[in-house]
This record gives sequence, structure tokens and C-alpha cells, in this order.
Amino acid sequence: MQTQEELIFKIVMGVVSVGMTALGGYLLYQGIRILVFHRALRRRGRPVTGRVSGLKTWQSPYGAQVLTPTITYQVQGRTYQLTPKDFTYRTFWVGQQVPLRYLPENPAKSTWHQTPSLGLRWVFLGFLCAVLAVSTLWEVLMIFGG
Repeated sequence: MQTQEELIFKIVMGVVSVGMTALGGYLLYQGIRILVFHRALRRRGRPVTGRVSGLKTWQSPYGAQVLTPTITYQVQGRTYQLTPKDFTYRTFWVGQQVPLRYLPENPAKSTWHQTPSLGLRWVFLGFLCAVLAVSTLWEVLMIFGG
């Protein structure tokens, strides 16, 4: 017979495991989406030269001031803008030329990154969360006998 504390602990750890599994699934999804995008860019992407048209200063979660460039580029006479959403630690200046790649079927989908490292990190973190969730649930079941 389980005590009330054991039952509450099992329920809480079950909820934590479900939450970690959901987080892991989300991170895996986002990471795979980024990797698929970079694969498409590698296969079908077209090079274009963009120009830094502005710099936006914002504060990172760690308190550092970060400059994020707004990069403007043209495809077939139409102008597009790219503002990287990840942390940018490169140095940029207004007027600087930046090599980009874009998808010909959707020129608004572009990137200045050379490697899909962010996607790989998200896949790794998602997998890690899923493994931790399963191991946590397994330990709870082993401790309290299912």
C-alpha cells in the first residue's frame, strides 16, 4: 500500500516527465525544421549579397548588449530584409556586404549562417530532455514498484 506522500511524489514526477517530454519534442521539432531548411538551402539555395541597412541594439537574457543587423537584399528587383533571430556575436556595420543564401521558390526565406549549428543544438537538447524524462519516469516506477 502506498502512502499519500509516495502517491503525490509519483504524480509530481509523472507531470515533470510529461513536461520534459513535451519540451524535448518541441526542441526536436524546431531543430529538425532548421536542419531541413539548411539542407534545402544547400541543395537549392541561390547566393546573393546583402547589405547591412541597420543595427538594432537589445539586451540578451544574460545582460549583455547585443547588436542585431538588419540585412537588405534584392532578388529579381524585389527587396527583402533579414533580421537574424538568434544571438549574433559577429561584428557588423551599416553598409557592410554580407553573403546570403535564399530559396528560389521563396526568396524571403534566407540565412547568412554557413552551418546549421543552431538546429543541431536544438536537436541535441530535445533528445537530452526526452532521455531525462524517460529516465525520471523509469526511476519513479522502479522506486515505487509501478
